Amino acid sequence: KLAGVSKSAVSMIVNEKKGVTFLEETVKKVQDAAKILGYNKKDPSKNVVHLFNKDTILVFCPSVSNPYFATLAQAIEQEANNYGLHVIIQNTFRDKGRELEYLNQVKGSNLFGIICTMTPYNTALLEEINETIPVVIVNDKVHDMELDTVEVNNYAAGVLLAEHLIELGHKNIAYVSTTIDPIYTSRVRRLQGVLETYKKLCPKGRVLVKSKNITPAAEMSNVDFE
Repeated sequence: KLAGVSKSAVSMIVNEKKGVTFLEETVKKVQDAAKILGYNKKDPSKNVVHLFNKDTILVFCPSVSNPYFATLAQAIEQEANNYGLHVIIQNTFRDKGRELEYLNQVKGSNLFGIICTMTPYNTALLEEINETIPVVIVNDKVHDMELDTVEVNNYAAGVLLAEHLIELGHKNIAYVSTTIDPIYTSRVRRLQGVLETYKKLCPKGRVLVKSKNITPAAEMSNVDFE
């Protein structure tokens, strides 16, 4: 209205639509009106800012069908509630691509914070996000990861398990697990604790390790896997 042209003309001029031309005088009217009104061209990449409130914490879980993660997520939500904060819980099913997709969606947003209840795959991106949105990891500390961590000492848990079984007289035991891979630090560290304790306290004993690889797609399609 201020420029004296149609809405469609304003849209095409400010968005620099290709294949369309206007008189220099018309373009100047629109640009001057935009300047007077303080209008800034919208940047689609920044739309994510409006998707989340600044009082919202995003919590990543592998799967809340696992009682451990369900309990942890609820504890986070209870504490957040004490401070008037809201919580969004997102299952990743331990899928690297899925995790990356979610992180790219919230990058540059005004989230209050992000909590990962497991060791994430995309640590470099999280370190970048951490410059503007506080990020906290709940798991074993990965020492080359520059992110605040509430450490769960799974190695010590493995030691306690092994010591208990040895005290009961069990020399030969089995360690049964789903996927054992470096990214699953909790499983790896627990196993290390068991193996090293048996080697130290029961050198004639044996730890039989049995694991089955579970893909993210399989876990996502079957809530009973956990």
